[in-house]
This record gives sequence, C-alpha cells and structure tokens, in this order.
Amino acid sequence: MLNLNQRTFLFFLVCIAVFIAGRLSSEITLLANYYSKGSTASPVLPKSSSSEEDEEIESTKIENNTKLYYVHIGKTGGSTLETQVLKFKCNRFQGSLGILCQNTTETHLSRATIHTSHGLDRFNNEKLKEATGFFYSIRNPISRAVSAYDMEHSRNREMSKRAKRAKALNAVWSHYIFYDLCYPDNAEQLALALHNQTHKLVSWTSSQTNETSQFDCFDFGKEVLQGNGHIMASSHIILNYAFYVEKTLRKYPEKDIYIIRAENLWDDVKELNYQLGGPHDDNSWHGAKGHDGHTHGSESYVVKSRLSEKGKKTFCCYLSKENQIFEELVVRAVNINAPEKMAYLDSLYDDCGIDSGKRVYDGTFPWDKWSGLVCPE
Repeated sequence: MLNLNQRTFLFFLVCIAVFIAGRLSSEITLLANYYSKGSTASPVLPKSSSSEEDEEIESTKIENNTKLYYVHIGKTGGSTLETQVLKFKCNRFQGSLGILCQNTTETHLSRATIHTSHGLDRFNNEKLKEATGFFYSIRNPISRAVSAYDMEHSRNREMSKRAKRAKALNAVWSHYIFYDLCYPDNAEQLALALHNQTHKLVSWTSSQTNETSQFDCFDFGKEVLQGNGHIMASSHIILNYAFYVEKTLRKYPEKDIYIIRAENLWDDVKELNYQLGGPHDDNSWHGAKGHDGHTHGSESYVVKSRLSEKGKKTFCCYLSKENQIFEELVVRAVNINAPEKMAYLDSLYDDCGIDSGKRVYDGTFPWDKWSGLVCPE
C-alpha cells in the first residue's frame, strides 16, 4: 500500500504527464496542419490557446505563392544575405524535443526562399522545379572578378582566419602558378598583361612526380578570368555567371528572375521584401542594424586591387560573355524598375568605355561582336 505522501507524489506526476501530452498534441497538430498547406516558413509555436495569439500565428504565414530558389553567386554579397536576411538555420528543427527556432521577425523574403545553392553545392533538382522564380545576388562582372581575385590571393588568405585552409590551397599547383608565379601583385597586373599580351613563361615542378612543366602566364590568366581554368586557381572567378545560369535559368528559362544588386544590397532587400508582402519600412531582419555585412576579412587584406581605366576596359573585353549574362539577368529582373536597370547597366558600359549612343537596354547589346572589334586579339 502507498502512503499518503507517495499517492500525492504519484498524482502530481500523472498531472504533469497529462499536461505535457496535451501540449505536444496541440503543437504536433499545428505543425501537421501548417505543413499540409505547403508552407516553407517556420511556424511560431503558441504559448497559449488564446485567440489573440492564434491571430499572431496566422500573420506569420506567406501572403502569396512565390517560391524562390536563391542562387548565391560568389562575391556578390551572398554571405551577408544568407547570414543576416534569409536565416535558413531558423527553418530547421532544433533540440531533442523538436522545438522550432522562435523567430518572430523573419522577413517575407526569407519565407519565400525555399532553397539556396552556392559554389559546387549540389543543386536540388526538385526545388529547382518547385520554385516559381530564381533569386540571384549579382554585381558588376568587372568588380566581381577583382573582388574574387583579392579574396583568394595567397597573401590575403595567410591573413585570414582560414590560415590552415590557405596553406593547403597555396600548395595547389594552379593556385600557386596564378597567384605566386604569374600575377602576385594585384588584379591590375593581370589586366595589363592581358592588354599588352605579355607571354611570360613560368615553370612548376610536381612534388609527387618530380616532373617540371612550363606555363604561359598570358594563356593561364586568360583562361582563369574567363572561367575556363582549373577551379583551384581562383574558384570564385572560375565559378562565374555562366556556371550558375547553366544550372538554373538555362534549365528553366520560363521562370521569373529576381535580383539583389551588391552595390544596392540593403535597398534592394527592403524593396523585394515589400513586394513579397512585408512592410515597406522593414529593417527588423537579424544582423541588419547598421547595415553590417559579411566581409570575409577583406578589411585586413594585404592585397587590395584597384583597376585603372585601361584595366577595367581590358577586363571588360575578356569578360564579354559574362557581361551578356549579367545584362540578361538585369533586363529580365521583375523586381527592378526600368530607370534603375538602365542606370545599373550604364555603370558597366562606363567601365567598358562604350559610347552612350551605342548602348542598348533590352539585352541585345552585341558583346561578342563589340569585343572582337575593340579588344586585343
């Protein structure tokens, strides 16, 4: 026989168990109903059953059926977007009890984004099909290439927090040839070598086979800048617009295009978030206060390239195919108005030295023909 204290304690445990079971049942029902509607955003679990809080839960749901697949092109502000705006970590279950990340300020842009791919990440074919549009972060192709050059420079990586990875990367033959033997100074050195067609021969001896090979720096640099070289030479240059568009837009050319311009990142984020149903003055996303960005340590880089006018024009020549794709994305973007598109394309035309009378803004500028007429052979 249980004494009075034991019976009281047992009754107390049963009450707790009933309460927990009821709580879990209501939350499981909420989650089942929520995901059965096809939502991609994280529901906020209720703290009580009051009608006022039920209305708050309802207000966090996506207000339209837009489903975006985010394509994170290197050196376009993508890391800032992922860490401070999209917040994918809060869309996953956390903890042993499966309690969802309590995130009441998730942006509409974040809720509408169903997947992201970057670099050599495997692109999710099911999500590509499911998406109603592709969401790209983009940047002037010339500026993007310069930024990519600086980020992966041997001396800059030695100063970064990824020193161990840097040491391993610097040991890769293609990276060593590109940065240490051919173009150790800056991106301007690469531009001038391409402009002057300087054929500098360098030698590299394999530590594994002990065989020595010769490389022409002009050919090597040209292939890297145009995205045709060995990926480890400078991965973000190699993985260019052509790489990402081939895996997305070329497979599904009928889908809508949305862009965030690195040069106008926070205003574009705010405007696109508004177009997706958010408040027009929304600055509540995590980490955006003060418009901070993810810099990869660029503020402490030893090598910080600046292209001259001649350097910009030279890069433009060798990036003509990239310019064509960039222009296509800008022209097709549904979230940017026509005057802004024209101004944005003008910045590229200016860098390339293209006369105002020859500029077009409908995606039909003959970049290949232009480069064949005015660029070094």
